[in-house]
Amino acid sequence: MPFEFGPIDVDTWYYYLWFGTTCGIFTRLTTIGACDLLLFTLSEHANGFLKALGYATENLPPYDESSSEDESFNYLRRCVIIHDRAINFAESVRDVYMWSFFGIIGMNMLIMSVTGIQIVNSLDNSKKLIKFSVNMLTQMLHLFVECFVGQRVMDASFDLKETITNAKWYNASKKTQKMIPLMLLRAQKPVVLTAGKVFFMCMSTYAVVLKTAMSYFTVFLAVR
Repeated sequence: MPFEFGPIDVDTWYYYLWFGTTCGIFTRLTTIGACDLLLFTLSEHANGFLKALGYATENLPPYDESSSEDESFNYLRRCVIIHDRAINFAESVRDVYMWSFFGIIGMNMLIMSVTGIQIVNSLDNSKKLIKFSVNMLTQMLHLFVECFVGQRVMDASFDLKETITNAKWYNASKKTQKMIPLMLLRAQKPVVLTAGKVFFMCMSTYAVVLKTAMSYFTVFLAVR
């Protein structure tokens, strides 16, 4: 993208300007990439937390009447503790990225529509057409990745209800059977990543953003 430097003589200071601009772009892209990579790592950790908890709960050990200790109860109690840790961890990730998600969704709606106008205006210039098309694909891919990781955490949270229901509770002790409904009740409220407490970060939100961006694009195209 061309830059305007005002009264600075570009021919005289070309290499200094080029170096400063390149470092600025590299820094911004590295920061955005690092934040997204951290989001992916943390969300996958939360997803693995919930998946492992579901597997552990579904394979609840049977109650052994000959044993002096109730192993099934101790086992499920540890699962409840892990469930609470998984929820707190996922909610911490949500709180860290909540307003970042909100800003990305709002900006992408406008930026993708404006980029679409630039693509239409560059149909007779193959160089600009490729540049703006790649820009559009990058914006769509960035939003897709963030909605995708949010969808995975949501799915893992929803699946937890089924795995708790599929647990062999009928082979557990009476005390353990009384704990399962409490755990199931907590699992009824899914853990989701949100954008500003307004949108869920999921694939349906991604579709809504694309649809809204297309609506803005149509309006901008009509008034340009």
